Amino acid sequence: MSGIVVGIIGKIRSGKSSLSRGLSENLNWPYVSFGDEVRSITSKRGLDSSREVLQEIGEELVAKRAKEFCEAVLAQAEWQPGESLVVDGIRHVKIVEILREMVRPSVLRLVYVKTADEVRESRLAHEINGPKEIERIEHHSTEEQVGTILPRLVDLTVDGEKPIEELMSEVRAWLGADS
Repeated sequence: MSGIVVGIIGKIRSGKSSLSRGLSENLNWPYVSFGDEVRSITSKRGLDSSREVLQEIGEELVAKRAKEFCEAVLAQAEWQPGESLVVDGIRHVKIVEILREMVRPSVLRLVYVKTADEVRESRLAHEINGPKEIERIEHHSTEEQVGTILPRLVDLTVDGEKPIEELMSEVRAWLGADS
């Protein structure tokens, strides 16, 4: 049987990275992250790691080098197509399409972490300067599809306000990892 690649999607501060890391550890599957790759590139270029810079680099990578971006993310772990994997931070339909092809014969399954805007904003409060900055961040091209198109493509939606252990249990049950 081929492996499952679980792609985690969610808006900023929805809890997607906590769920991704927790699942990876709990299932003993490798973990890779689009956000980690963007931070690495930003650092190599000597740029600051502000959210604005990270979003600009992410936008550039998706627009100009999407396949290479996906290859670099998948290369973060010792993993081969056909094996299971957890992928954190998918933000674009184009990336989903590329990943589906690249992970074969593994099957890409998408999980959306849905969290109320008020909860996410409170989680973001220490990072940003007020509602106008939140609005600017949320309307960047790297965030647009996360709240609109991608939720319609997912296989499972979970409540990002639940405790992480409960979310992991829900995803494990959905994957059939508890049987």
